[in-house]
Amino acid sequence: MCVREDGGTFVLVKTVSFSLICLVFVGEALGLYYTLEWLSDMQMDNVDFVVDSKTTDDDFHSNKPDASEFGHIISECKRLFTSHFTNSRLEFNMR
Repeated sequence: MCVREDGGTFVLVKTVSFSLICLVFVGEALGLYYTLEWLSDMQMDNVDFVVDSKTTDDDFHSNKPDASEFGHIISECKRLFTSHFTNSRLEFNMR
């Protein structure tokens, strides 16, 4: 996880490691969850979140119910996002 200012200047970085094997798109969703949790704990707001997973971005912006493990993680991401971040957005940026 990397935080940059508007101009792209580095501000903060954090890594999280976990010892489980999961599908790539589940890992991407977990990365978003941990980022939202980290920045909400620091009471940051006005944040533009950028993900490089189209699947994560699409499902985050979808209203389609998903009872899978991935869907539950995305639901928690949405909950954190709506309860802690105003004037913020999440967007996809291809690497």
